Amino acid sequence: MIRAKSITAMHGVINMIDSIDEGTPTGVQLLAATPSELRACLHTIEEQALSGCQPHWRNLSVIDLNFGCPKPEVAGQQLGPAMLKDPHTIASLFEVLAEFKSSSNLNIGAVGAKIRLGMDAVEMQSKVYLPVLEEANNHLDYLVVHGRHAAMKSSDLPLLDPIGEIKARAASSLAIIGNGNVSSADSAAHMMAYTGCDGVMVARAAIQNPWVFKDLSRVGPGGIILADKPLTDASEGLLPTLEEVNNAEQVCEEWESRFGKRTKNKYVTFRRLNFERLRQLIKTGEDVVVGNQVTRANKVHALKRKTL
Repeated sequence: MIRAKSITAMHGVINMIDSIDEGTPTGVQLLAATPSELRACLHTIEEQALSGCQPHWRNLSVIDLNFGCPKPEVAGQQLGPAMLKDPHTIASLFEVLAEFKSSSNLNIGAVGAKIRLGMDAVEMQSKVYLPVLEEANNHLDYLVVHGRHAAMKSSDLPLLDPIGEIKARAASSLAIIGNGNVSSADSAAHMMAYTGCDGVMVARAAIQNPWVFKDLSRVGPGGIILADKPLTDASEGLLPTLEEVNNAEQVCEEWESRFGKRTKNKYVTFRRLNFERLRQLIKTGEDVVVGNQVTRANKVHALKRKTL
């Protein structure tokens, strides 16, 4: 997620737009307060891409708006999920997105947004998300629905009924993507079957294990499991080979040497710990992850600082 006005000002955060690999479909998620802020940002993206100043931005195929980040520095400025109770502004932002998709010289295949269920239980119970859905029906290609309100913790189980309600009211042209605790084919299948959503979004699970998408490929429409093999079954190719893990680690090291200053050290450590974890999983069939891997990475990095 990048603040739209930071792209217009060409701040250092523009380096977060990682669309360098032409073979990987990528998008950019923006945080915008007003239609004018969003319009200026989209103009900058197109201008920088087509002028050759940021040629890799031509690879962008999706533009997304964030109404889900619960961080105080976002919601405290009445942005992100705090905007859900202002459907008029959201409608104007969606209109700008749709206009950009239809008129841009970039190959934008889809525009969408990610939402939560409100700022708190009160907003969720008043269903502030339904007016947003109505505007999404008119302007967007997809809507990602995180099954928590902003006051809920990541340890709280996501609420699936609101996702199902949104899917039931969505236009046939609007894909509804469920989000929250999806980490395997089984959890994706459960969410899709229960809610009727068209697909799922994976966040932390993809960082913990990038090969989770091999497991997710077992899930068909309606949440039907197409192949009854768990992720830990290496015989079906659902796990990477040791050679693939080694090659991936080498690529990460090359990118860290080029862009390392842009990546927090705890995430560098987090990736390295997970390469170890994957090797053990391939060799023994047992997942050796202990507790929260990000927390473990923080502890490892803190220990290294103390010994310097």
